[in-house]
Amino acid sequence: MKAEEFSNALQNVDDRFIAGAARPQSAGKTIRFPWKRWAAAAACLCLLGASAFAARGFLLPAETEPIVQTAPAADSPNGMRRYMNWNGMRYEFLENGAVYQIPAELLGDAVGTLTHDIAADPEANAGKDLSSTYALGGTVYELKEYDAQFRVAVGYDGGYCICQSVAFTDGTPLDPAEYFALAGFPGNIQSVSVFDHGGSSLLAQLPKEETEQFVAALAQSVPARLSDEQYQKIGQAQREGRSFRVTFDLDDGTGYGFYVIPSLDIAMFGDGRYTTPADFSDAFGGFFAGLQQDAPPIY
Repeated sequence: MKAEEFSNALQNVDDRFIAGAARPQSAGKTIRFPWKRWAAAAACLCLLGASAFAARGFLLPAETEPIVQTAPAADSPNGMRRYMNWNGMRYEFLENGAVYQIPAELLGDAVGTLTHDIAADPEANAGKDLSSTYALGGTVYELKEYDAQFRVAVGYDGGYCICQSVAFTDGTPLDPAEYFALAGFPGNIQSVSVFDHGGSSLLAQLPKEETEQFVAALAQSVPARLSDEQYQKIGQAQREGRSFRVTFDLDDGTGYGFYVIPSLDIAMFGDGRYTTPADFSDAFGGFFAGLQQDAPPIY
């Protein structure tokens, strides 16, 4: 994806999602994984041991072919971000609907068909299960290497799209610790790449031996309750080249991308904005401070 396209995609995220991520949550309402809360806590204790995830099957067998992008996404005629809803989760289409070749051994069970057109009637359909802005009529499949609350695939027009969860359909933000455990991090991360904000220039790669500490620190992030002034500071940091695109390069050949603004102690996972812990700033603030990028052009 071109840098300007990537930047535009970020800026075009529906304001309702940002508002939902910034909205203070009532006591006790953090994430709707009640039975997984304890499992996630245990998983966090194991973040420093990739073998725990390997035992769960997150590491691909040596003979398994990787997932390969075979075609870029076509332009969206209505300018709407491509996303879908399933099982209480909102998923965005990776690369805005790029086509992937998924090996048969990685494709799981079919769980439904995208039926409800969000673009045609946002008010009626935006919160429905199996609703979508794209790939209507496509079949939703589980992916064997991932929990379905992290990623699913959509069979559409002779190929597959990959959809990655970004929030709950009611606007509740994701919990990074539980989310990373569902994704299999850090056990399935081959490397951590840091790009400029637009995602076009590789600035550095994190030393391999620091990957587990990096993931464990980010997993402690909490949803940020941002004021208008803080949102303005985020925009200023992006304009000044202090926002970085980080990609976890995964075993299956795909990547998981997000943003960090270390100078503001901010990370952006999916549709949420999060405050990073002191552990992250202490351990990696110097690493990011040493990276230089050109400020994006002002249009």
